[in-house]
Amino acid sequence: MFNTMLSKISPNVGNYVISLSNKLTDGLFCQDVGTSFAAPYVSHIAALVLERYPHISNNLLRAILASASSVPKEIELQIEKLDDTEEFINCLQPSFKQNVKGQMRANKKKMLHYLVGYGYPIQDMATDSFEQRVMLLADMKDENAIQVDKNHIFEIPIPKEFEAAKGKKRITVSLAYNPDVRKTRMDYLGKSMSFDLIRGKSLEEVYQVCASQAGLDEEEKKERFESKYICDIGNCGKTLREYGTLQKGTFEFSRSSYGENYYLVVDCKKNWSVEKQNYALVVTYQVEDKSVKIYELLKNRIRVPRGRERV
Repeated sequence: MFNTMLSKISPNVGNYVISLSNKLTDGLFCQDVGTSFAAPYVSHIAALVLERYPHISNNLLRAILASASSVPKEIELQIEKLDDTEEFINCLQPSFKQNVKGQMRANKKKMLHYLVGYGYPIQDMATDSFEQRVMLLADMKDENAIQVDKNHIFEIPIPKEFEAAKGKKRITVSLAYNPDVRKTRMDYLGKSMSFDLIRGKSLEEVYQVCASQAGLDEEEKKERFESKYICDIGNCGKTLREYGTLQKGTFEFSRSSYGENYYLVVDCKKNWSVEKQNYALVVTYQVEDKSVKIYELLKNRIRVPRGRERV
């Protein structure tokens, strides 16, 4: 359980369970905590988020927790230190191998994602915005839900001061949705969602390109824009990210000259369900330059988020 006095996880003897011991010299049975420390830690932060935002959906709660999460540097370094020796590569499952210029290498991004996901949430990041870090929230449900084989386009303002700030700038997008499921089928998700962050294009250009591809299968769709106009959102990679119903990606840059607005395109693809889909978005801005007060800059520009469906 989470000990608020010590600000850490403390064992709860009430959760102890009897199990077979992995130390046979100590006896055949042992007792230990039967639940993960992660459960009370994340539940505690989730409760604080709900106290701060009492009327949000489960989707928005999940998106906020993902947005506030980070992977410990120590774990990243341990994965990076793994040598691509032949012996090590042979021990890996095929899904964790990749061919790089004719040589087999470990897919370390995928290994890291399978090991720690998006990391663990930080309490302050989940409940507050700061001068150099700001969250924008969108709870798209009921009449604002997205139709299958449609998309929503969100205008993401980029203040000049943010773009010109010293050091690295980050825009993080978190998407959460709860599709219909069929537990007895391989294609158990009724719908699949994804997102792209577009820069250097006008709203009308983005809309026209999306509208021209309405109803097409993925194989029939052409690349929407040249790669330079699509923000390279890192983390685990687009393909792996889109497998889940909780998705997160971060665009990090030092210099940019693509205008005062980016556009976030959210897609909803029909698998077998035709119902409208509720979802939630969190867009987080972060800047290293302490002289840039991103909170005030965005507060002066943000209006009610506007979505636009393709037809």
